[in-house]
Amino acid sequence: MEETTEATELQRQGTDLWRRLLNEPNRSDKSKKQLALKFAWLQELTVDLAVQSEKLVQAVELAEQSTSPLPYEGRGSKIPLPCERRG
Repeated sequence: MEETTEATELQRQGTDLWRRLLNEPNRSDKSKKQLALKFAWLQELTVDLAVQSEKLVQAVELAEQSTSPLPYEGRGSKIPLPCERRG
């Protein structure tokens, strides 16, 4: 239980940091793509937490969305963050 709480807090902090970095005014699309790759672990953590919470359908949907190395390509310039997904 304590590990899950710590993982949830790590996810929250990581998502907050990712959002701040993505919203920097001079951040290029190339830089945003690099950030997406560096923060891929956050998507994996989100899937793991969904499994731990027995939200299996959500876990499968999240895992399927993350099969592309750059899952946001072709969806405009908005990069989806884990906390913006269905809950």
